[in-house]
Amino acid sequence: MAELIGLVAAIIGLGVGAQLLADRTRVPSIVFLIAAGIFLGPEGIGYITRDTFGTALPTIVGLSVAIIVFEGAFHLRLSRLREAPTATI
Repeated sequence: MAELIGLVAAIIGLGVGAQLLADRTRVPSIVFLIAAGIFLGPEGIGYITRDTFGTALPTIVGLSVAIIVFEGAFHLRLSRLREAPTATI
């Protein structure tokens, strides 16, 4: 349990760090978050695996996707959306 709390704290810290880095470099924070996920996941150093979160993984993934979509909606500009061709909307 203590390991899971440390992991969640590290993930939150990573998110804050990614946001600060994104603000400084003017690159979307999702780029840094994906890079960190690849580095920490099974394709990288293997610190986080599918078994780390057990049966809660689908719920965590669903919540994560919802947060990403919600955050992306904040960056939409209505003026740019109106300029987009109708076929793309």
